[in-house]
Amino acid sequence: MNARERAIRAAAAAALAWAAIACGSEPSATPPRGEAHAAGGGLAIYAPRIPEPAGDVAALYLVVVDEEGRGDRLLGAQSAIGEAMLHETREQQGLVRMTPARDGLEVPAHGELRLQPGGPHVMWTGLREPLGVGSRVRVTLEFERAGRLALEVPVVPAEQAAEVARRDPEDAAAPER
Repeated sequence: MNARERAIRAAAAAALAWAAIACGSEPSATPPRGEAHAAGGGLAIYAPRIPEPAGDVAALYLVVVDEEGRGDRLLGAQSAIGEAMLHETREQQGLVRMTPARDGLEVPAHGELRLQPGGPHVMWTGLREPLGVGSRVRVTLEFERAGRLALEVPVVPAEQAAEVARRDPEDAAAPER
């Protein structure tokens, strides 16, 4: 793929990400399952990624799948990179706003919870160190039933935040061939 094609793809991915954020819509494609990045207590974590932040705020996106049909609730996340808060994106009076998910985020029985641009996500504020593409962040997710699940999350180019939901993020930091 030449530089022009990569630039066009990057621009299209950025436009898709901004559209998802502005409209609060979900990408329609299901991310490939592949191997779970963490699993335990009947849950599995797929497609984790942190888009490279432009400042001192970062977001975590991923998919949590309930593999045993019990349902669960994501209560929080921890990492040494900063202070974490669960957010939901809701439309209020014609405006899309992020609000704290004070009661956590539901993982439906036999279903999945998608943390993604324009939807629920983990937001880190006050980043203690720069996060560059290709670096990895240790994250611990806390669930009501499953307890704590630890994983390493790749930092990907910001314009690929929505695109990565449709493929394995492990390849996102590497240049396309």
